[in-house]
Amino acid sequence: MVDSITNLAFSMSASKGVYALLLGSGISRSAGILTGWEITLELIRKHAHIIDPDLQLDEQGCIDWYHQHITNGQNIEHGRYPDYSKVVEALAPEQVDRQALLRPYFEPTEIDREQNKKVPTQAHHAIAKLIKSGHVKLVLTTNFDHLLELALADIGIEPDIISTVDDLQGRRPICHSPHCIVKLHGDYQDLRIKNTLTELSVYETEFNDLLDHVLDDYGLVICGWSAEWDIALREAIMRAPNRRYSTYYTSYGKPGTQAQELIQKRKATEIQIDGADEFFTALQEQVQSIEEYSRHHPDLIELAVAMMKHYMADANRRIQLEDFVDQVTTDTIASLKKIWDSPSYGTINELIELFHRIETACSMLTAIAAIGGAFYAKEHEQMWTRVIKQLLVYSDSSISSKRNEIRRCPVRIILYALSIGAVRGGHIQMISMLLNVSCSNYQEREVSVVDIAKRFCADAYTWRDYKPIIHMSEWLYDTLRQPFMQLLHDESMYKQIFDTADILISLGVAYRGKIGGSMQFLVGLYGIRDHHYTLLKRQIEESISIYKNSSEYVSIGFIGYDATECEDTLKEFHEEFIKQCAVLKG
Repeated sequence: MVDSITNLAFSMSASKGVYALLLGSGISRSAGILTGWEITLELIRKHAHIIDPDLQLDEQGCIDWYHQHITNGQNIEHGRYPDYSKVVEALAPEQVDRQALLRPYFEPTEIDREQNKKVPTQAHHAIAKLIKSGHVKLVLTTNFDHLLELALADIGIEPDIISTVDDLQGRRPICHSPHCIVKLHGDYQDLRIKNTLTELSVYETEFNDLLDHVLDDYGLVICGWSAEWDIALREAIMRAPNRRYSTYYTSYGKPGTQAQELIQKRKATEIQIDGADEFFTALQEQVQSIEEYSRHHPDLIELAVAMMKHYMADANRRIQLEDFVDQVTTDTIASLKKIWDSPSYGTINELIELFHRIETACSMLTAIAAIGGAFYAKEHEQMWTRVIKQLLVYSDSSISSKRNEIRRCPVRIILYALSIGAVRGGHIQMISMLLNVSCSNYQEREVSVVDIAKRFCADAYTWRDYKPIIHMSEWLYDTLRQPFMQLLHDESMYKQIFDTADILISLGVAYRGKIGGSMQFLVGLYGIRDHHYTLLKRQIEESISIYKNSSEYVSIGFIGYDATECEDTLKEFHEEFIKQCAVLKG
């Protein structure tokens, strides 16, 4: 079972820059940085100590002392908390004095450095690495300190910083910033920080607008933030209308009441952690591992299959599903381009090696396509059409040559993976949809799935010198066995489902790709183990005979648009099938 951190790591790897971080005071806790409220109370105690060195104040005592001595009892409201800026101004009237007053709370002494206090933590360094690698582009934080900025400076990154409304003026849009930190409650060097309950209850319109945009367009990873005190921030998250991407809420122990409400409202994934350092270190290492290792590593393929099932099981994760499939497709094509540019495949051994490289390059996309076909739904149609078109763009059906055949193979692999999955899931309409896909290729020629599939006939001649791998159907059968055996766990079942998909593809191609009135298709392995063909032929005939135009083979226009046309197609296909089988078995 894939744990939540691994789930998040894979999502971040597949969708770089899509997830924003929301960091609270818990991130800096291990560095010995006090929260804004703790600093306020500490400053009140320091002020009180000047007047009465023997005075010991607890939290309520600090609040009472503040009202008695700093506000002089004026404008005291029930429950009103001390104002951070007034406390600081009372102790340090001038700006330079204020910075000197606050510096010890945020900047390390030599002793602090020796004790790793007030310096970037493991969490800060891990986050900095995620930012450098492009997996995180936006950080929202309620912290006043500069620890993340220092961690970024260590690796040569200077982020855009937004800590006041003034900073928003004239800034490039956040979506165009490669690294941006939004300090929602301000910076310790600016007295306008938000610290009291009143200040944390309402944000400026500009910050609310910014949050509305971010929370609607980004996924969110929350760490070190309790959701209990920051009312305006909590309300912004709760009012976000959409959840385009997932929300992950990390918690050390049981989340509080407000956090639980937020988790439920956002349908967030809760992750129990031992601490921010441990969480972000593990997350960064997993993301890095996914990037460093080949995407075709068996363990990663297994993980990709698990992620695919996870996304397809939840209708609310449709965007994550499409982003994931698009990313895998993009990575697959990047690997295939290197193969297509290979100048050497003149000998049988070189050619076999090339085919193995194609299989490997397509292995992750093949694995998730198998799942995609088995659990196909109408809303997935555009996604899989887009995948096939991206592969078609780099194919060529114009002439038979070894180079063109190499470019056609990925289309066939994914077509068959989706189609076998569709047979397993009972989604014949998916195969019909796939066979109707066409687009302009890299040479600006019109190319279609049917064009690629019906080249099997000519390809038999192209590969006549390479008999060990001639039979495309046999090659596909071997190539696709592994991903489907994990679904079916039975060789005989795989044979039947593969042959059924192979027959349906041949039927669809024969119907759609007639040239000069004659059918063009190449009988696959089902011509040898023809009992699967006989069984499917009988099922199609019975369906058309019983249901007429309501038969699924007719209603979706798979081999005709009325019962009579379908029957004629099936009859003509069978005649050609008999001819080819006589040669195949002879």
